[in-house]
Amino acid sequence: MNIEKFRRVRIGIDDFISKILGPVDEINLPPVGTVMKRTEIGCILTRNDKKAPIQSPMSGTVCAVNDKVKKNPELVHDDPYHEGWLYMLDSENLKPELEGLYSGRECFQWMEKEGQNLYKLMGPRYEQLSATGGELVDDIFGEFPKISWNLLLRTFFHTTEKR
Repeated sequence: MNIEKFRRVRIGIDDFISKILGPVDEINLPPVGTVMKRTEIGCILTRNDKKAPIQSPMSGTVCAVNDKVKKNPELVHDDPYHEGWLYMLDSENLKPELEGLYSGRECFQWMEKEGQNLYKLMGPRYEQLSATGGELVDDIFGEFPKISWNLLLRTFFHTTEKR
């Protein structure tokens, strides 16, 4: 998520989720003008006919969609923070919406917890690993076939609200 001018927020996925799913084949984006509420399905990413519904982290009206990712879905995986953004929201209540998201120390703690969840899914051999500055595998779903798509969704695609 990136805050733009005039209460506009650019929505996308982060590098962690792009590496969990790996490259996607198709992206279903909301039409411009759609009124979206926080935690409603904002878009659907598809890989090999498997769908990953992505919740909107904020409420607002869709004011733009990234046509580039519709034509080249690999951008979401290859460049999630720049060319691979998904859609833009015009938020009427930007400040309260932002307060409902993780930031600072709590964001770091949440990321650490999600990393530990991933290690558990990968199995006992990986559970005791710690960050060494190396990069995460580029395609968890593709590299670890014993971890099912549905298990990845249940583990990492839950509400974007603080819990």
